[in-house]
Amino acid sequence: MMDPVHKNQNSDGYKPAVIPNAFKVIHGRKEAGSMKSLINQDRIVDRRAESRLEKRIGSMFIRVSDMKKAVEWYSRVFDLPYNNDYLEDRLSTVYTLHLDETEVLLDSNGEAAPSPQPLMFIRTDDIRSTLQFFKDNDIKIHKEVLENNIIIFEDPDGNRLMAIQM
Repeated sequence: MMDPVHKNQNSDGYKPAVIPNAFKVIHGRKEAGSMKSLINQDRIVDRRAESRLEKRIGSMFIRVSDMKKAVEWYSRVFDLPYNNDYLEDRLSTVYTLHLDETEVLLDSNGEAAPSPQPLMFIRTDDIRSTLQFFKDNDIKIHKEVLENNIIIFEDPDGNRLMAIQM
């Protein structure tokens, strides 16, 4: 049986009472402390590093120059209803399009500057039908890459969007 003086030592008799100098150099610490305090301090740092952000997009903003025109266009593209009375009587500077898992916020606050890269991609189950819909509705097509099931198209402000069959 071990005597009480040696009960906290490991099998080869070593018991760190102070953080070894190597740990102080690695962690940039000058003050001495116990191994327990070093471990607890690292846990606190880890907790502060958590962003707490959800792994999904809540909303995205698209700048537009003409709200009425943008609402009509995006509603047609996404096959969404809109309230024409709302557009005529209480035109807002932000209009929300409710999609299945996110929202697209059309924003007319400030100057609209077209995005040269697609702002988002939207899935389709039939790229050729989508292409025909775009042509039938005079939607400007920037690029067709049908062998890869991709269409890059533009909204009325020149923002590029992408349709992909996956």
